[in-house]
Amino acid sequence: MCSAWSAAGVCRGCGGVALAIALAAGLLAGADEGPRRWNGVRMADEGSAEAVRRAVAAAYERLREPACLALLSRFRDNEGRTLQENLDAAGETAQGYLERQVFFYEGYQLTTCRSRRAKKGLAVTKPGSHAIFVCSHRFKDLQERNPSEAEAVVLHELLHSLGLGENPPASREITEAVIRSCIQAASR
Repeated sequence: MCSAWSAAGVCRGCGGVALAIALAAGLLAGADEGPRRWNGVRMADEGSAEAVRRAVAAAYERLREPACLALLSRFRDNEGRTLQENLDAAGETAQGYLERQVFFYEGYQLTTCRSRRAKKGLAVTKPGSHAIFVCSHRFKDLQERNPSEAEAVVLHELLHSLGLGENPPASREITEAVIRSCIQAASR
């Protein structure tokens, strides 16, 4: 039994519990704005992880736009299925897939991230993989300089995660399509 009630009718000793219950119930303002914490970002360096979280959150919002979602019907996997068909088979929306089924890891150990020749390497995944490896320091720099480009990287890798191969289409073509459909279309 609580003996120290606040003016708001909350037990002072139980405030943390009340806050947790309110959060779980979605009662706080803005609870419908999408996930606040991206549990799929699993990187040790908090600064890099936060840069990835910001880009993922923005990419999540881009996936609300019809022009951006149209990419999922435009691109196909190696079996000829559209990426939208792959999402449908998984019982997911594009936003749900990004939120629940894609994981971001440190990619420093990969040649793409360590090589001086691959200075433009920012992230990599294999078609159909749920794991995206991020060249954290390069990505963090890009996210700070040009957040829209960082969002495009996340969306580019999301397409690969859904099964899109490369060559063809070339990496540059994929990124250009993402920028045109998801970044530029939203600013019109």
